[in-house]
Amino acid sequence: MKWNSSILVNDLLRRENNNLDLFRIAAALLVIVGHSYILFPSVGEIDQIKNFTGFTYSGALAVKIFFFISGLVVTNSIIKSKSFVHFTVSRIFRIFPALIFICLLTAFVIGPFLTSLPLSNYFNTGQPLFYFKNNILLKTEYFIPDLFHANKYPNVVNGALWSLPEEVGCYLFLLAIFSIGILKNKWAASIVFGLLIIDLILPHRIFTYWKSDNPEIALLPACFAMGAILAINKDKLTTNFLQTIGLSLLTFILWGTRFTELVFCFTIFSLIINLSATEIVKRFKIKNDVSYGIYLWGFLVQQIVQHFIVDQTVYLKMVISVVIAVGIACISWFLIEKRFINYGRLLIVKLNGL
Repeated sequence: MKWNSSILVNDLLRRENNNLDLFRIAAALLVIVGHSYILFPSVGEIDQIKNFTGFTYSGALAVKIFFFISGLVVTNSIIKSKSFVHFTVSRIFRIFPALIFICLLTAFVIGPFLTSLPLSNYFNTGQPLFYFKNNILLKTEYFIPDLFHANKYPNVVNGALWSLPEEVGCYLFLLAIFSIGILKNKWAASIVFGLLIIDLILPHRIFTYWKSDNPEIALLPACFAMGAILAINKDKLTTNFLQTIGLSLLTFILWGTRFTELVFCFTIFSLIINLSATEIVKRFKIKNDVSYGIYLWGFLVQQIVQHFIVDQTVYLKMVISVVIAVGIACISWFLIEKRFINYGRLLIVKLNGL
């Protein structure tokens, strides 16, 4: 794809025509970068995206990128498969095995190793089991007693888990409108997802009024919806860098208003999908999508790094965290995630054969 050429979204979504996996991994690494300035506080060091925008930081932007790509890819998947079973099983087998793996190791291996409590007291608190059970049920729990007591956020084990219930909520919403037939009508489906975007620019939110006003959370349904709308209308919509330039100009015009962050995110999303279709980016195809593992392990690894390495620069600790998180993510992918994705595919075939 050249900068001045257009590509139909349907064509872009063919796996050979994009490298969205690369941007998923980049987003996962960006979360670690963003958290580094928070977990490794250092005088004079500031997240550069926060420094540039003033309204968001690397980690928050990365999560929004995840939701956009997820909305695009997952909505396209359910439209193609037209199957409740395929969607449900594939999502369950993609999300939960790696989540159970990290929560199990955190509560019953890493926690006992690092806690300052005697092991009997550690387990008698009941908190490790509570942590494990709640997180695999998507009831986010951050705390395990007497861990990382010298860190900036003592006892906080994995601050990245908060986004999983939000993502699954988007999946359930998508599944609901699929089940009642709305996805069969492109106009109706586009309106439904469009309302999630419009909701953010209303004086008071209507459709997501119960969600936090924190833009890290409030913007996520709109980011997912943006990807979903592109997937729903993939046979009609095209994308090109001129659109990205136009959105950039709109962001500049609206800078300093309550619309800034939303339009800024859409500009980044446009840039990502267009870059993903360029020949130079497609050369760096990723065979194994370890982005989920990097995201799951990043915060925990950073807490451990800060626990053992205090008197080093934020950048050294950032690099160490990235290397360790990527290594563990690769282990998680080959031992857990990839295997369960394949198990899920076999289960789908069996269920469809009943």
